[in-house]
Amino acid sequence: MPKMHFISLDKTLSEKLTFGITTAIPFKKKFTNNSYETIGNHFTETDESNIVMSAIPIWFKLKYTFASGKKVNRINRTDDFKENKLKKGF
Repeated sequence: MPKMHFISLDKTLSEKLTFGITTAIPFKKKFTNNSYETIGNHFTETDESNIVMSAIPIWFKLKYTFASGKKVNRINRTDDFKENKLKKGF
């Protein structure tokens, strides 16, 4: 079964806006998306779904990230930890 690989390039235009382009590269001209075969007593069924694509399939994408959530003040903690061990002995 042929494999399909995707190549994607993304460019961040601002802190929240990203533009990208993606292309699919099949290694064979015919690409099977889904297929199955059922075999029983005196019965055989085969189904194959093919993807019809242009010579070079290209997808453009635009992503915008909205600010969400509540800003919460963090607790300032210290990393100091004192361990009180009991000494061995009498």
